[in-house]
Amino acid sequence: MNIMLFIVFIINVAILSSIIYYLKRLETIGCNCALNFKHDYIMYFTSFILLFSVLNYGLINVPSYRLFRLYIYIPYVIALIFNIVFTIQYVNEMKRLNCDCSKSFYRELMYILAILQAAVWTLLGLSFIAILVMYPQSLKILFTDKKFWKKYLNKSRTNNAL
Repeated sequence: MNIMLFIVFIINVAILSSIIYYLKRLETIGCNCALNFKHDYIMYFTSFILLFSVLNYGLINVPSYRLFRLYIYIPYVIALIFNIVFTIQYVNEMKRLNCDCSKSFYRELMYILAILQAAVWTLLGLSFIAILVMYPQSLKILFTDKKFWKKYLNKSRTNNAL
């Protein structure tokens, strides 16, 4: 497998594991000012992303898994946007409440990553809109071209496009 893909995978797993560790630690020490529905959402969604990352890495060349990813992509993006918003709000609330038991490097890491994700998703959204405005025929291809999707789902093992 591609060494860069493996390095990105390891970094991703380390960051996600660190966030889960931090959130579980808040529960363990009984940090009541940090325990709310946003904490739970971030914890469960981060756990899902960790599992999803492991599956993506292990099953990247399996065509049926590619189809599965295609089906869950829109709900995944919506849930990811909620996670980004909740993470930013969650960290800001803990700071506003002066929640001393939640102070940690991991809290700042969560905040910085959420801000970076928000910036990246905003740029991706704006790029997508710009492409649709400049090339309106691309929308037709995206939703109606069966050859495009068949080719996309049958990519060779050497191309790790998704």
